[in-house]
Amino acid sequence: MFNILTDELPKTVNVGGQEYDVRWWFRTMIRIETVLHDVELEMSERRAIALALFYPEIPEDVEEAERQMLDFYASDKPRNEKQQTDVKRHANDPPTYSFDYDDEYIYAAFRQQYGINLNTVEALHWFEFRAMLIALDNCVFNTIKGYRATDLSKIKDAATRKHYKELKDYWKIPVPQEMEDADELGDILMHGGDLEAYKRRRREHG
Repeated sequence: MFNILTDELPKTVNVGGQEYDVRWWFRTMIRIETVLHDVELEMSERRAIALALFYPEIPEDVEEAERQMLDFYASDKPRNEKQQTDVKRHANDPPTYSFDYDDEYIYAAFRQQYGINLNTVEALHWFEFRAMLIALDNCVFNTIKGYRATDLSKIKDAATRKHYKELKDYWKIPVPQEMEDADELGDILMHGGDLEAYKRRRREHG
């Protein structure tokens, strides 16, 4: 298991027993995340663009190369049972942040908390960036994320619920109409289903 405190930050991945160089810096990984969530592109296009961004030389075993890329992107440690259950329960929740729409807030938070200028910093590894992003505290970015994540069903007082609904609506990340049906589209995005067929069904049923 990788330990950011004791292990050298990885700059390659192993595909089929061979080490391949990867573009490990945070800007590339942000672009990859943005591409993978771009519903205006076909799933095959998203995967191809992401691989080209990640690998200077794309391995022949594209399926394994993609798996290694996604593992690198996630850089998650093993979760306990309760954490796994929580992740599954929130798998189809609307996103609480966007690198496209929250770029200024993330930039400001890093300047405020770490003194890092994300616009000019060089060679910041994705693993370092993720660790610092997760640990951000007392900043506008986290406040906005909190509004988006608010579970209105748990707020009993009508006036308070109305107040937080307004905040939640105000800070909602803009998404295409097709993404309103989160369960079906989420499955399509994760498993490479037919997005065009989904769009046709939406048009046919108004």
